[in-house]
Amino acid sequence: MQTLFTYLQKRRQDHAALVAEARANATELNTKTLAQLMFFALALLVIAFIGYQLQGYHFAFPEINSLASHIPEWVLHNMTVFGDGTLILSLVLALANRNVQLHWVVFWAAVIGAIVSNTLKGYFDAPRPPAVLVAGEFLQFGKIYKQYSFPSGHTLTAFLIATVGYYFASRAWQKVGFIALGVMVGLSRIWLGVHWPMDTLVGGALGILCGSAAVVIGWRWRSGINPVMHGFIVFLLVVAALLCLLDKNDYQYALPMLYVVALLGLWRTIRNYLLPVIKDEHPPLTPTSARFPFSNTWAKPAPLFWGFLFVVTVYRLLVLLQPQFSLFYDEAYYYHWSLNPDLGYYSKPPMVAWFIMLATSLLGDTVFAIKMMACLAYSATAAVLFASATRYSNTTNGLIAGVVFVCIPMIGFNSEFITTDAPLLLFWSLALYFTLRALETANLSHWILLGVFTGLGMLSKYTMGAFPLAVFLFLLVEKEHRVKLLTLGPWLAAIVAGAIFGLNIYWNFAHQWIAAQHTQEISHASGPAFNIGPFAEFIAVQFLIFGPVFSWLLIQVIRKSFGKRAAVTQSQFPQPFSGFYRLLLWVSGVILAAIGVQALASHAFPNWAGPWMVAASLLLALGWQNAYTARTFYRRLGYGIAFNLVLLSMVYHWPQMLRWLDIEPTAKNDPYHRLIGWPELGKEIRPLIAAFPDAKLTSDSRDILAYIGFYARPGSFDFARWNPQADNIRDYYDLKVNLRDFAGNSNQTYVFVSKEPLEESVLGRFEASTPLGKVSTSPYEGDTMSLYVSLLRGFKGYE
Repeated sequence: MQTLFTYLQKRRQDHAALVAEARANATELNTKTLAQLMFFALALLVIAFIGYQLQGYHFAFPEINSLASHIPEWVLHNMTVFGDGTLILSLVLALANRNVQLHWVVFWAAVIGAIVSNTLKGYFDAPRPPAVLVAGEFLQFGKIYKQYSFPSGHTLTAFLIATVGYYFASRAWQKVGFIALGVMVGLSRIWLGVHWPMDTLVGGALGILCGSAAVVIGWRWRSGINPVMHGFIVFLLVVAALLCLLDKNDYQYALPMLYVVALLGLWRTIRNYLLPVIKDEHPPLTPTSARFPFSNTWAKPAPLFWGFLFVVTVYRLLVLLQPQFSLFYDEAYYYHWSLNPDLGYYSKPPMVAWFIMLATSLLGDTVFAIKMMACLAYSATAAVLFASATRYSNTTNGLIAGVVFVCIPMIGFNSEFITTDAPLLLFWSLALYFTLRALETANLSHWILLGVFTGLGMLSKYTMGAFPLAVFLFLLVEKEHRVKLLTLGPWLAAIVAGAIFGLNIYWNFAHQWIAAQHTQEISHASGPAFNIGPFAEFIAVQFLIFGPVFSWLLIQVIRKSFGKRAAVTQSQFPQPFSGFYRLLLWVSGVILAAIGVQALASHAFPNWAGPWMVAASLLLALGWQNAYTARTFYRRLGYGIAFNLVLLSMVYHWPQMLRWLDIEPTAKNDPYHRLIGWPELGKEIRPLIAAFPDAKLTSDSRDILAYIGFYARPGSFDFARWNPQADNIRDYYDLKVNLRDFAGNSNQTYVFVSKEPLEESVLGRFEASTPLGKVSTSPYEGDTMSLYVSLLRGFKGYE
């Protein structure tokens, strides 16, 4: 008990010192900033006055409200809650946990704002849009409110905190951001259909005036900044965070964000006011040690990496056991490839099918077995990056490279779905490792291994071709390495890679270059010659799927490693060999540029450029010292890791989270909607197919053959594909088992599964037909999936 009392006394002394420091660092009131805020408030009032004079109280509502048709409801929910008092106070707790002066001002802002808002709402009691307009005449989302419209409390609250933030902000972009936050909330109230523009304009102006008054009081009344008062304010902020967790906000789609912010605020309060102060004398990152988060414990990086990788891998494998992780149609499609081992397939090289064949031969034809190789391949890629960074730097940077890669949002999400990207990134990382080894040692064995893994990458996905191009351009451009093009090594690597990839080239030759035709089709440009919008979206998405924080860190590392001061920083932290960072930039940049051009010319999916993240993870891990101190990088990297892992966990458990939040799952709010329902339909159809064991499962749809083929007849490739167009082969089923191959066999039967009842144009091509019925399932309330099943016999041909 005495020990506990002593400990609490020490925490109390630390708190008193924090408050005393805040009082000692008092500054003069910034009247210039307050004048700027008054100008903003006046501008809002002038706009409100003009609008009222021209069109009355309801001016501009239809024009602004109609814009909501272009915005998803979940976006509107997450915008408007920034005017919710409990979220705002939780944000203060999370982002400015030890700022005593800010807490004092926020306290007064909350008091003044609540008095003004509640008094005016009760006095005017103005009707909201749902009380005036007929439903259907305007857009409305969420809970319907009809009273107390003037002024908008959410907008007042948003501008209240925006005013305080604007005053405390030190940079122009921060000030602009706070004002934009208030504007965003005001617009969201109109888009949701719960306020008139007049309400938000006046609410915004009042928020600025109340916030400015709070600033003045907070600066003039210095005696209020004392340990007792500050302790009371922190208590109120904690209560607000608890309310965020316990009260179900009306805007359900915003609840995950509210919970995350509240938990972060509570954790930071516990860490800053209750836990021991972490001594900062020892850097959190050294070449041989890394500090555990929120502790004074340091660990060796290698065991830390392997432990982290093991936990993440096991967790992601367990995620696969959830019902929403049934097969995507591409996965079922690749599974059927694996039943026919070959050197190539309709649209892709063979590696993904080989991976699935290996897993299913060990664990059987299960969803888990088909999917698991993706998770294992990405974890293996992280291990290669750990080895690469460790060899060319130290184990701490190896830890950073491996952890960054495994926490990338795209990698985390793709770990639950087997695609061609999984083997591609593994072999890309191995090829990069042996490129570095070959340039370092000039050993022919390393060049040969570079060729081996480049060839295996080409057997995984054709975009692997960007890797040897990047290495060649690097050797060509770099003066110190250009001479290597005159040696045997690079050309031996090219020969080995070409020999391995030649297996797939031979398959394509034997099948009339079908994969090349497909690749040309999906990359064919249509529409405008330059698609600036899709290109900008493509680039933006790349940095989002790498992780917003990781992307910012990477940009700073690249800027400092290749900018004007690069020579200074690199003299302090030298490269393993000349041009090392530039090689990583080439390997990332070429694939990103190539797919970017594709996006500019026609279209490109974000994952097509995914391999750029391999070298980017290395560049971030090995170059961070050029841009950051150990403490700054450790803290920001921690934020990035935490953000990405929380985001991924939410995605992994999205349907469960919707149920927890009392949100009815629909095809619009469930990202797994394209996977839902097919296992149930397969289960319903299985007895119908089993009754005719000699019949071929037939369909005019690739998706149906993939899904029903797996769920109703696993382990079988006894299919037939309806497609009358012989010169337009659409998929692997069409290539291998088109119905024309069985024409004239009057004894052959077919179980034809389709999304619509078969028309006479199809039935007439068979000697006999018997409808077997319709199977249906309801994955969501009011949403039905149906398939029609027919027994056909004796295909006569398409004509």
